[in-house]
Amino acid sequence: MPVRKKINNSDIVSFQIIDKSQGNHRVVKTIGSGKEQAIIQSLSEEGKKWIETHLGQQDMFLPANQAEEEKQTIEYWVSNIEGILLSGTQLVLENIYL
Repeated sequence: MPVRKKINNSDIVSFQIIDKSQGNHRVVKTIGSGKEQAIIQSLSEEGKKWIETHLGQQDMFLPANQAEEEKQTIEYWVSNIEGILLSGTQLVLENIYL
């Protein structure tokens, strides 16, 4: 279920939780509306938190784990690149100097 950001005719932004099941869009909950950027940001975050708490859906990349996952991914790719570089130069040079 996404959070819909709808801009009204009066430039006020409304936030709604939308259910897209069964081919229809149905408003599950209206979070609120506002015109200022700070209010818009807080309403967006409030909508995401409502989805997490009431529907059991969670973001698979939580900010607390994101830094650790990035570090592990970088270390994995660097170790693979180092292995490729050593093997690659050896294969090229063997063909040249044989």
